[in-house]
Amino acid sequence: MRGICCAAAVVFFAAIAPSQAWYKPSKTHEAAVAEMMANPDGAEDVLRDTPTAMEKLDYLLFLHAFRPPSVPRDATIRRLLEEIKREVDAKGDYWGKSDFSMRTYDGTDASLIPSIQAASLSGVAEFENPGYTIPCGVLKKRPAD
Repeated sequence: MRGICCAAAVVFFAAIAPSQAWYKPSKTHEAAVAEMMANPDGAEDVLRDTPTAMEKLDYLLFLHAFRPPSVPRDATIRRLLEEIKREVDAKGDYWGKSDFSMRTYDGTDASLIPSIQAASLSGVAEFENPGYTIPCGVLKKRPAD
């Protein structure tokens, strides 16, 4: 459901945001995820606040997709991944633990996949259903090869 809602919101906000002077982005995390394609700067202001593992994943994926590589960007992504790793490790044993070992972020999509899988399978990053849903804006900005 999140994916469908995100896709619809992205289309809606992309259509109105540039031309509507009255447009003001929402200040909720879910609205920022939905609006990241139309208003990346406004979305980042909200996404930066990351109390949960799911929100940390959303923000680090946003940075990976929407911001150019830089030392500060990569350091933030690595810090967030370390915080998520601590939460995953604190969960103890979970299904699939031996299949997905989190690794150090090296700027590639591939270096993020094990972390997303581990966070999702361990249950530290879930959204309404089992598993983590990658934000639509991230997938649109960085489609899989």
